[in-house]
Amino acid sequence: MKFFNYIRLIRQDYASRYSKQATFLGIIKAYILDINFRVVVRFRIQSYFSNKNKLTLLFAILIRNGSIKKYGVEIGLNTKIEGGLNIHHVNGIVIGEGVIIGKNLNIFQQVTIGKKESGYPVIGDDVTIYPGAKVIGNIKIGNNSIIGANSVVNKDVAEGKVVAGVPARDISKK
Repeated sequence: MKFFNYIRLIRQDYASRYSKQATFLGIIKAYILDINFRVVVRFRIQSYFSNKNKLTLLFAILIRNGSIKKYGVEIGLNTKIEGGLNIHHVNGIVIGEGVIIGKNLNIFQQVTIGKKESGYPVIGDDVTIYPGAKVIGNIKIGNNSIIGANSVVNKDVAEGKVVAGVPARDISKK
C-alpha cells in the first residue's frame, strides 16, 4: 500500500473518533493528547513499514513491541484493518496476524481476536466489540453487528445481529 493510502486511513480513524474534518494540526494534537488514538496511528505506521524490506520490517516490529510494552495492545504485523478504527480503552487488546477487519470497528479493552486451529476471523464493517469479548477461529462477523461484553464468539454472526454469552448466541430483538 502506498504512503498516501495510510494517511487516508489515519484521517478516517480520526474522523470516526472525533466526528469532524481531519486536519494535520488536529491529528497531531490528538496523537499527543489521546492515548487511544496514538495506538491507532502507531498501528498504521507499523503496517506501512511491515511490508517493505527486512530493515523496515525490523522498524515495524519495534513499533509493535513498543505498543505491547507501553500500552498493552498487540496488533499483528499482517493484520488488515480498514479506516475508521476506534479503540476506546487501550489495555489488553490482542488482534492476531491474519485477522481481516472492515471499516469503522469500535473496540474496547481486554478484547482478543485470534486464531483457532483452522484460521482467523473476518470482521465486517461497522462492528462494535465490547470489553472482554473473545472472537476466535475461522469465522465471519457480519456488518453492523455487536458483540457483547465478555462474550466468546466461535461461530459466524449474521449481519446486524447482537450476540452475547459464553458461547455467544443471538440476543437481537425482533
